[in-house]
Amino acid sequence: MRQFIVSAGSAGMLLSLLAAGGAAQELEQRHRGFWLGLGFGGGWSRTFGNSGRGGASYIRAGGTVNQHVLVGGEALVWFRDGGDNRSVERVNASLTAMVYPGSRGGLFFKGGFGAASHDIDSDTQRDGIGVTTGMGFDFKIAGNLYLTPNVDVLTQFLRDDTSTSLLFTVGLGWH
Repeated sequence: MRQFIVSAGSAGMLLSLLAAGGAAQELEQRHRGFWLGLGFGGGWSRTFGNSGRGGASYIRAGGTVNQHVLVGGEALVWFRDGGDNRSVERVNASLTAMVYPGSRGGLFFKGGFGAASHDIDSDTQRDGIGVTTGMGFDFKIAGNLYLTPNVDVLTQFLRDDTSTSLLFTVGLGWH
């Protein structure tokens, strides 16, 4: 658990440094209407007394409330096809809010609440409640297209256990 906390703190510091560099460039965000994002990466999961590394992906879409708040839906997935011949998949499907505290720069914080699913070898599935928290930074590539590194923490409250994953992803966003 200590490694998990150190990794999360290191990731937060890295994103803060990236945000400071981006803010220095005075990137002005223009959030309007519909937005969409898709990303891939990796992460760590502590699940039912076991921990391991695996892949990660997300898809998110929604609408703009104002220049500082985007709301929508998001599905975050952590998966592993382990050396122990067991495949594991964790999914959080959440209603999510992304908050951009500044009017310049692309730093955002996000939180979501919804359904969680944990699947082992496609025959053992546990469902419950999922909570997602995270942060990221939108680097403008061109027009309405952004490159977005993210750090997310997925927490799942299942009927007989609680599990946590730390995900690092990079995606493309359009808004």
